[in-house]
Amino acid sequence: GDGDVVLRLPIFVANTMERALAEPHDSTMHHYNRLRQALQQSAGTTEGDARATRAERLATLTYDDVVRERVVFGTPEHVAKRLQTLQESLGLSGFIMEANLGGRIPPESVLQSIRLFGQEVAPQLRASAAEEH
Repeated sequence: GDGDVVLRLPIFVANTMERALAEPHDSTMHHYNRLRQALQQSAGTTEGDARATRAERLATLTYDDVVRERVVFGTPEHVAKRLQTLQESLGLSGFIMEANLGGRIPPESVLQSIRLFGQEVAPQLRASAAEEH
C-alpha cells in the first residue's frame, strides 16, 4: 500500500558553500573513523567478513566522497535541490535531519544550520510537494 517513507540523513546548511563544507568537516570525518574502528573491532564476530570489508572501504573514504554520496551539506538552495532530487528519485515522503554528524559541530553552528533549514529549505520542499499534488 501507500505508506510514508522518510530518509534520515546528515544535513548541514550554511550561507556559503565554503562554510557548509568546512564547519562539519572534522566532526563528519570523526564519525566515519569511529565507525571504521567499530567495524574493525567486530570483524571477528558473526558477519565478520562483511564488517571487515566495510571497514576497508571506510579506511579509504575521503571527505569529498562523503559529501558526494552520504550527506547533504550546502547552501539553502543547494540543499533544497539535492533533497528534492532524492525525494523524487526515491519516492520519499520526507526527511529526518541529522544535524550534528559526529557530535562535534559547535552548537551555534548546528543551531544556525537548523534555522536556515527551517526558514529557507523547508519552504522550498513544501512548495515543491504542493506543485506535485
